[in-house]
Amino acid sequence: MNYQWHYDQLILSRKTRIKENGIYHERHHIVPKSMGGEDTEENLIYLTAREHFIAHWLLWRIHSDRKMAYAFRMMCQLNGTSSRAYAEIKEAINKLGHSEETKQKMSESHIGKIFTVEHKHNISKAKSGGKLSDEQKQKISELMKGNKYALGHKHTIEAIEKIREASTGIEFTEERRKKISDKLSGKVKNDDHKKKISESQTGKTASEETKQKLSDMRKGVSKNEEWSKKIGESNKGKKRSEETKQRMKESRAAYFTRKKEE
Repeated sequence: MNYQWHYDQLILSRKTRIKENGIYHERHHIVPKSMGGEDTEENLIYLTAREHFIAHWLLWRIHSDRKMAYAFRMMCQLNGTSSRAYAEIKEAINKLGHSEETKQKMSESHIGKIFTVEHKHNISKAKSGGKLSDEQKQKISELMKGNKYALGHKHTIEAIEKIREASTGIEFTEERRKKISDKLSGKVKNDDHKKKISESQTGKTASEETKQKLSDMRKGVSKNEEWSKKIGESNKGKKRSEETKQRMKESRAAYFTRKKEE
């Protein structure tokens, strides 16, 4: 269909219309303001509500850009239009996405905002179960390529503390735990990764609850010869500090005490 021809015919047939008392009309910009149209008599005509809606539908079909999409969506919301037209424009806007200017405004509007734990939990809950399409994954992957702020980025102590506080009290479902476990299963950590983990744990003291959980997790786990050999090799040449020796001594004493109680 030639949408431009239909739009031109609509404008030409209503160009000489004079607003009459008692009849509802709306002012329409022949050349939309978003495309450089001005508030002049030559660029304005009177249309009925239905004609105004059709004019914006035709403009959207002609140009199919973000500006016309948002203008037509506003007409749909104001006029309570058919589900077909509304579905068409909603799907189109979803595909077009936000402009860079809008993204910047959204980003700036969130600067300095502090979300409560409840708010974060609600956001997490709303997204729970949602699966990204291959197209979305590809877009995220492309966005992250060459991102100097993400690659090799290290959080400050303050940022780490904020993340820890935000995560406090959030409980993972068994399904989510299993997904994380399956994802990490079989992954081999390189020496640099292991070193970072070791450094991050230095000086940390586990709570009695955490110790108990670790103990319960290890119950029934059999250590084969290969596993024992790997531990032996990883500890070769390492010198334990007096503090570490004392902790190991206390840990063994606590272990044997529990064994006796059992």
